[in-house]
Amino acid sequence: MTHPPLRNHSFPHRLLAELRVRHLANILIAASIFIVLGTTLYPFDFTTEDVDKRWAPFVAPKIENLRSLQDDAVTNIVLFLPIGVGFGIIAVRKRMSMLGGFGAVTLAGALLSLFVEVLQLFLPFRYSSLLDIAANTIGSAVGYMVYIVSARPLYQMLTRAVERGREGNASGWLVAAYCIYLLCVCLITVPLQHSSLIYEFNKFTYPLVVGNEPTGDKGWNGRMYDLIITRHGLAPEGVARYLLGKPLAGDDARMIVARYVLKGHAPYSDLARLNAPLEWRGGSPDAADTMGASITEKRWLQTANPAYELSSSMIETKRFTICFSAQSLSWSDKARIVTVSSSPYQRNFSVLQLGNDLAVRYRSMTTGINGTNPQFIVPDVFADSLLHRIVVSLDATQLHVYIDRIENHYDVELGPGFALLNRTFPTRGVLDLSSAMKNFHNYLYAALAFMPLAYMLGLLLTQEHASLVARLLITTIGVLFPPFLVEEELVLMTGRSVIHEHIHTGIAIMIATTVITWSYYKLKPGFFPDEGRVAS
Repeated sequence: MTHPPLRNHSFPHRLLAELRVRHLANILIAASIFIVLGTTLYPFDFTTEDVDKRWAPFVAPKIENLRSLQDDAVTNIVLFLPIGVGFGIIAVRKRMSMLGGFGAVTLAGALLSLFVEVLQLFLPFRYSSLLDIAANTIGSAVGYMVYIVSARPLYQMLTRAVERGREGNASGWLVAAYCIYLLCVCLITVPLQHSSLIYEFNKFTYPLVVGNEPTGDKGWNGRMYDLIITRHGLAPEGVARYLLGKPLAGDDARMIVARYVLKGHAPYSDLARLNAPLEWRGGSPDAADTMGASITEKRWLQTANPAYELSSSMIETKRFTICFSAQSLSWSDKARIVTVSSSPYQRNFSVLQLGNDLAVRYRSMTTGINGTNPQFIVPDVFADSLLHRIVVSLDATQLHVYIDRIENHYDVELGPGFALLNRTFPTRGVLDLSSAMKNFHNYLYAALAFMPLAYMLGLLLTQEHASLVARLLITTIGVLFPPFLVEEELVLMTGRSVIHEHIHTGIAIMIATTVITWSYYKLKPGFFPDEGRVAS
């Protein structure tokens, strides 16, 4: 006697039914907390120094810029919306009253925000305040109300539709979803990467300045001996030559767009013959400088004309290298050493002294017109008054800084993850190039790009009808193709070489997520319907 098939639903319907209230809430809360901690505590360079100075603004914040305050408030509210939705799902599942759920969710959001803001007190260039806690708490409360008013009814409608669904196969839907998501990743990668590149350098009005801003209010105190600027990212061999006191040679020499030797009387001519001479502003030394130009807070060097050729070459190549020998003679706060800018608030690029640290700024859509979102620092370069030979090189998406020796190398990868993190949640501070977490944004972006793909791939592999050979082929292509595709897209866009670490990271994330997904759904007892018939 034959019997009708079991009333179990097909895989996609069983999957969505499985992701009921508890699972959806747990996934949403875990993902939201991960994003909150990652974006608010990045780059995780915790320290106990100057905590007392950051405590006063925390308990009594000063409102200096109303527009900035409004932007921060909106960002903080939006950041905690998913937290409110996730805790709201749990509150409904626990059969709390609307008022009780509202109070519980608001309290949970406030406690999480308090935890984050207290940790930010130990981050030197993060700014926390009670206003942030208030905005985060409001975000949690609004998220709860959004769930109660709209998300909950929509979720219930989806669940009913799933449970009433007919028998079917999920393979086609999963393949389509996989391809659509991969296409979205590729499409969003291009503008994100573009926003990290040199952008809208002003070549018509910004002069080249050594030791100050053109406005004269960011003076540096020290000696500058030479200055070389090229239109490309200097390779390690060229860096080594400069650090050893040898002239650049070959292609490196042909890429020079500014070269000044600061000895004798000013004006100092550009030996590359592309830019105007450097002339004294604010006064001049009493005697010729035989040991480098002596710069003070009130006396600096500046070209009379805009650095047109210099800025034009950087716009064209999206690259530059600045080599200089300098000696800082005092502690300075935000003092400009080399800059192409018009004021303390608008620049093409700058190298400056920030306390005892070396800082680098450049203009892009991500870092802003002042290059401070964020600026990049190397700590304690100027902790002494010795002569230092320094190379700062931006090679499209890779920033390198060398101090005195080729081994003293600091770098950071400015990929799409850097733009995503800093444009969505601006740090308005610094990124320490000596930090072990400086490239956290790369791993965050890789997780966002590849984990959903791997999740869908893992679900696809659980389909019973696929043969072993087909599964091996699907796994190989599905795991390897996305990381290679995204990396090749970035190489073609920026002209840089392949970074194998990106591919390895993507493949590792794909493999781990695929295995975990397959193991969970394939080995979960009772999840999949029996394919046969039941005996009477």
